[in-house]
Amino acid sequence: MKMSKLRIAAAWIIVCVLGSVASSQAVTATCAPYGRVDPANKQQVTVDPNAVWLENEHLRLALITVAPYAGQVFSLVYKPTGQELCNPMTLQGYWQDRGVPGVITEGKGEILSQSDTQAQVRITYLSTGEEAGKKIALRHTKTYTLKKGASNVQVDWKQENIGTDRIFYNPWIKHVGGLGETFLKGQAKIVMPQGLTKLDWDFVPTLNWVVRLSGEENSETTPMVTSLTDYRRIFRQCAWAVPPRYTLETTLTRVDLKPGEASELPSVLLVTPNLGNVGYAAPELAASLETTSEIKPGQELSLKVNIAAGVDLGEKRLEGQIATATGEQVAKVPNQQVQLQAGKISVVSYAFTPPKDGVYFINLTVFDRQQPIKLGEEIKSQKTYITLPIVVGPAPAVVVQNWQAEDKGFPGRKEREVKPWRTLVNVPALKAGQVLVPERIFPEDKFIYEEKAQPAAIRLAGGEYECLQFVVDVSEKEDPMAVAVTLSTIKNDQGVALESVRVREQIYLTTEIPSDFADFPVGQWPDPLFETDWVTKIPNAPITKQNVEFIKKSHRRVFWMTVHAQSEAKGGLYKGRIGLTLAGKAVGEFPVEVKVNAFVLPKRAALRCATGMVGWRGNATNNWATLGLPDEEIKEIGKTSMDSYWRLIIEYGWTPTMCFGPATVWEKYKDVGRGVSVFPSGGKKQDEDWLIKNDLLKYAFMYAPFDEHPDGKVPEVAEWARKWKAEHKTPVLDCYYGREVEPLFGLVDVWLGQSPKSPWWGKSTPPLGWGDKAIARKQAGDQFFSCNASLVWHVEYIPVQGRSEFWNDFAIGVDGRYVYSTCRWTVDVYKKNWTTGNYMGCLVYPGPHGITTSIRLETLRDAAEDYDYLTLLREAVATAKKGNTAAFAIQKAEGIVNDQKLSTRVMTVETLHALRNEISDLLEAFGVARKKAGQ
Repeated sequence: MKMSKLRIAAAWIIVCVLGSVASSQAVTATCAPYGRVDPANKQQVTVDPNAVWLENEHLRLALITVAPYAGQVFSLVYKPTGQELCNPMTLQGYWQDRGVPGVITEGKGEILSQSDTQAQVRITYLSTGEEAGKKIALRHTKTYTLKKGASNVQVDWKQENIGTDRIFYNPWIKHVGGLGETFLKGQAKIVMPQGLTKLDWDFVPTLNWVVRLSGEENSETTPMVTSLTDYRRIFRQCAWAVPPRYTLETTLTRVDLKPGEASELPSVLLVTPNLGNVGYAAPELAASLETTSEIKPGQELSLKVNIAAGVDLGEKRLEGQIATATGEQVAKVPNQQVQLQAGKISVVSYAFTPPKDGVYFINLTVFDRQQPIKLGEEIKSQKTYITLPIVVGPAPAVVVQNWQAEDKGFPGRKEREVKPWRTLVNVPALKAGQVLVPERIFPEDKFIYEEKAQPAAIRLAGGEYECLQFVVDVSEKEDPMAVAVTLSTIKNDQGVALESVRVREQIYLTTEIPSDFADFPVGQWPDPLFETDWVTKIPNAPITKQNVEFIKKSHRRVFWMTVHAQSEAKGGLYKGRIGLTLAGKAVGEFPVEVKVNAFVLPKRAALRCATGMVGWRGNATNNWATLGLPDEEIKEIGKTSMDSYWRLIIEYGWTPTMCFGPATVWEKYKDVGRGVSVFPSGGKKQDEDWLIKNDLLKYAFMYAPFDEHPDGKVPEVAEWARKWKAEHKTPVLDCYYGREVEPLFGLVDVWLGQSPKSPWWGKSTPPLGWGDKAIARKQAGDQFFSCNASLVWHVEYIPVQGRSEFWNDFAIGVDGRYVYSTCRWTVDVYKKNWTTGNYMGCLVYPGPHGITTSIRLETLRDAAEDYDYLTLLREAVATAKKGNTAAFAIQKAEGIVNDQKLSTRVMTVETLHALRNEISDLLEAFGVARKKAGQ
């Protein structure tokens, strides 16, 4: 083993020396450390001691060879202007892999070759791990090529499945650029069907490139960066222009790799002088079109074509024509000579008299003597010549036709056989069954019922909510839309009724792209829960028509009954009945048994749960108008929607943290449901006084105004926190994912997004695996909040596995959870959801009667209540130990509350409910033991 390592080290030294020897050549590849000044502590940090540097007359770039950054460009200098195009504030660069499953490990760099004309470098690394029960083992090879006279870099990315499981995923290329006063500050644009358009986020592109502009004017003193990829493999393009990160992202079509198979993709990063309105790009050049006179039919038009070269091509000839959108030639343009030199903008002019209104294209082929140069061959471009649109007269809806990518769509859901937990009704006209929550039911599911019927049953504590899900299947000759549900009062033998019982119906959403482009099928996904009169209340809404179609096709209705037991409810059995009718005729009914536990949930949720409100549009008219509600009703909903949302969220154990405050608002909501568990402060003295007076300061925090800040902001955050603490008692919460945590010790009280297991929190300490510094901060009173529950983030995630995350929160000692949003709507949430996240952060919906809940929101509430159960059990164990009672129960309970892998025991609905019932039994046993011991 030692000899092997020595050989590898020797080989690496030889490679590096060879690179150094060749440094006098026009194109060089050398090995040298890559470092930067850490903005947080102003110290030099070596990111990669063996980075590979490529350089020619126009570009100098550093390729990282070590995990987890292997394969990325961390320095990209455009030599004509001397500007660094990478962002020094973040460890993200160009050609960052996204969407690829697994964790990057074992990076290595090699200089393959170099000469006077080009240098070639290979970076290899692995991504390994486990995802959705599959072992991930991918070997990545990125081959970088830099040529003499070029201001572009080509990378060929090969991904090989070297594991034993088949892997589905969508590769995702991310380019993160730098921030400067004069460059990379303009809007990203791309040619879309309607013409040149600002590229905000999540576009299906018309062309195969994305350009980031430095500004709106042509300039040789500021560069622009253009990303080009094999157009057949592009699925979506995105751009994000928010300081300090200027990002281009390209999501590729779906990869399906069996063991031993590989996928290859060529792409190019082109750096040229800035063009104000790029209409065409290829690895060799970018071009834009300007008109110097008014565009009218029958009037001569002066056209100016600007060409920013990315390769020193020398003097070349342009030949071409002007054609209609269908390719019919309307004018021949004269041949022109043009000097194409990297770092320069060349201009050629043409005259054109458009015969009539319409869309025309000037198409120019670049000739080297008699040989045409096919632009874009390196990336298999679909347009190998310069082509720029000219719109005469009113612009039509479609200026440029979309090209078609590879047909690699996402699979739909297949039929599965489902056996309900309990068969409730089995008669010729219909069958009904209970399905344990939060299992989802899909239109494709086929239910297998038993002959014998049983009562529906659920179990809950005082002060708790619980849902009962039941399906109703009708025979082929019956209309499922004729099914109606009636519900009796649910009460105990003394005639005491449960506080609240209501029935809603699940509604299907339609997804076209799976969340994170992962291996989820597309199609119908249940989530919103509507009041049962939704068909008659909003009959013409598109969501109604779609769901009626799905229901009739599946011959099934799915209902959710939500029960709430008042805190003072006596333990025991509460009974009621649900009746089923078809076209107004009674055809069946089933008993409902609700067991109320002999214990009560705490006044406030033990897990401090908070939710942002990004995307709130509940008081806007669009989402209500699309349901077909009358204007007056929409107006009234708009007045009360915020209050309805707040009350629903707080009732379910969560706190909205945007707009929620000050004390005058807190007073109104502090005792809704089980009460607010988080009070986000605005910093006013009277608000802090109110918190102290009501003994709620321990539930409050001040969100430090440096959201998701980089390491470089830590000194500024610390200074702000010192000033805050000199004047206030409200704890400070800081959302920060970086590693410079020590300067914030004693200043930050709530760490949001920080894993106490991260290496920068010190030596890992059993049994939790926390760093010793994190343990010290916890003992000092600091709290740790995790971010973004997976079941919240996307509709496709399996709810029970998302719920298990909260069991993991308990096991590892997390104090709170903060989710990005629970109300993220678009202008029409049922028509277009937010980006490709498929209802990312959308847990409440516009319903027939206003804000309505969802399967995920009910699951989120249950998850917080799971944490309560576990907290009560831990407290009961401690109390029982003091009294030396219930020894057997203590042993069983400690096996639960001390299990560091607790979440793995609740990954299915069956195991979840079984363990929850076991906890209930133990809590009741401890209660009996206390009574016997006279406590």
